[in-house]
Amino acid sequence: MKKRKRPPILEPNKRIVRQVAFFGCVICGNPLIEYAHIIPYEKSHNNEPENLVALCPNNHTEYDLGAFSEAEIRNYKANPFNRGRDIKKTFNILGSTPVIEAGTNICNNTPVLLVIDDKNIVTLQKENNQLTLNALFYDSSDKLVAYIKNNEWCALNNKAWDITYQTIAKNLTIRTKSRDILLKLKISKGVVHFSGRLYYHGYKVIISPNRIAVGNNVCFLYGCRFTNLVTVVAVNTNKGSIVIGSSVHEHISKTPLILYLRQGKYPLYTSFFVQRGCKFCGKF
Repeated sequence: MKKRKRPPILEPNKRIVRQVAFFGCVICGNPLIEYAHIIPYEKSHNNEPENLVALCPNNHTEYDLGAFSEAEIRNYKANPFNRGRDIKKTFNILGSTPVIEAGTNICNNTPVLLVIDDKNIVTLQKENNQLTLNALFYDSSDKLVAYIKNNEWCALNNKAWDITYQTIAKNLTIRTKSRDILLKLKISKGVVHFSGRLYYHGYKVIISPNRIAVGNNVCFLYGCRFTNLVTVVAVNTNKGSIVIGSSVHEHISKTPLILYLRQGKYPLYTSFFVQRGCKFCGKF
């Protein structure tokens, strides 16, 4: 008799399994999960959420080997480890120089990607020979939703709609709604590919796959390269100012940045020289 080929588990079913498990192994909470069949597919031919459970690779293997009974697994599924807990996991960033790819912008050895009102929102710097990423994710009401602290990411309890995490590929995506990506992070060959929706004091910065949008369509950055500076984007909401590419005591501008500024519907500039403001002495 020809063996029936197992069809792939549908993505909507996977999402339901993640949500039921609060985005981690139902036994230990590890966000690195596999989609295990409670009743083996060969017997049930069932890929629906009621026959699936989120297990980390170790617990999945142990279940397949008989370390847990079906009743125990169903009990873990009904009472997952992560219910009422924040979801956390630490990752490593290999490399000798901090490099962030934000949209089509490259930030090379420039530790602060974004600062708003003297609050560092996204930084990548080298400390004790280790590349360290820190980031804060607030909503528009200034409530903290998730954060990355010294390479440990954390989604606060009941704030995320969906989380997908792959430790080998070093991919992390956190969504607060179906199409609302709070953070999309990929680490490849020492480069941090970063995109997301960032707020602080009600000010919005969107980093998409092709650009950085600062404020309410005030300033777009694309195709820029920032090397050996201090800060890529610094915003002061009280003064209504935006500083692009600031460096320590460097008061001249040599490289034109490709920016797109607009006032309402009307474009103001598409390319111009930007002086780099010095946050230490205030001069240009």
